[in-house]
Amino acid sequence: MGFNLRHATKIAAVICGCMLIIVSIVSFATDTLYPINAILDIYYIFFGISLVCAEWDIVYVVDNFKLLSSFFGRGIFCIFLGTILLDDSSQKASSILSLTIGIILITVGLAYEVLACTVKNQDKSGASAAQNAAQGTKEKEQEQIQNNV
Repeated sequence: MGFNLRHATKIAAVICGCMLIIVSIVSFATDTLYPINAILDIYYIFFGISLVCAEWDIVYVVDNFKLLSSFFGRGIFCIFLGTILLDDSSQKASSILSLTIGIILITVGLAYEVLACTVKNQDKSGASAAQNAAQGTKEKEQEQIQNNV
């Protein structure tokens, strides 16, 4: 059994998303000097939750945030998060942890871009397994309604 880039990327993204949530909650609770940091922390919490839910293929997130439904979109999202964490790390008390999470997220984003170019497990529209399952469920419900009529 060899190295699986998809599984490693998924694990790293979930860990980074959870760490982003934890660091942002702690920073939100302790850093009252700069009000703009509180707003950024709320964004980071939302983005961290979105990233973790996308990695777990939560159908609601994948359906409503189309950017997170493909490897390419997740890669762009991770690179975006990583770069804003690199910029934000200069003002926070947890700057080393933010810097580390940012670098890892950029790396994860680049790995997702490699997966987007090499993996063929997504259909031509870029739909993930969760979207395909949701679509299959909707089609089955429609068939049952038609059969009952």
